[in-house]
Amino acid sequence: MTKDIHEALQILIRAERARSCAVDRKPVITVSHDYGSGGRELARKLAKALDVPFYDQALLNAIAQSSGIDSDLLAQLDEQAKLHWTQWLIGFKSLHRQEQVQFYQHLVNLCLNILQSGGVIVGRGAHIILANHPVFRLRVVGSLEHCATRIANREQIDFAAARIKAEKANQDKRQFVWDYFRRELDDPRAFDLVLNSDRLDIERQFPLLVEVVRAFDARYR
Repeated sequence: MTKDIHEALQILIRAERARSCAVDRKPVITVSHDYGSGGRELARKLAKALDVPFYDQALLNAIAQSSGIDSDLLAQLDEQAKLHWTQWLIGFKSLHRQEQVQFYQHLVNLCLNILQSGGVIVGRGAHIILANHPVFRLRVVGSLEHCATRIANREQIDFAAARIKAEKANQDKRQFVWDYFRRELDDPRAFDLVLNSDRLDIERQFPLLVEVVRAFDARYR
């Protein structure tokens, strides 16, 4: 994981250094999803199709916690992000414990720097952090029954256990967004597109989704 962290940080720093002479800005997409809806897999496919880095929750958390990371790299990210800080981030510092502030300052700075390199960001409230920037915000949802069925099939566990796992994961996601942003995760107004994986064959509609993202991104070039 440490190797992945360093590689991700170096991508961001190189992108910032090249920003002044960059010709082609790459898209940034945030993907929020119900556990078991297929959103994470969709996010990875989007990153590959759009030729941008993929940042999942594990990588974001590892960077934000800064365990085993070169402090100079984090300092560069912090400095690069200062110009983009919004008033709500300053207010955030007055409402949370110091360890929460440090974690989320790194996380916010990471998301802001991804604006320069392009990328697909999964979860961690990125759709809120980057709401005032030209970022495509996608949410993938599904009913508890359908999500539990996918989890049971994928992980080879019984349906009851899968249902409990989905409920717990989704509650944790909602609690995280509320604790840090005082926002409801399920508010559709916070997203540019919400996909219901119960009713849509996302695999078949994937090429159309890629075109929607590209059309959105073209508006800001």
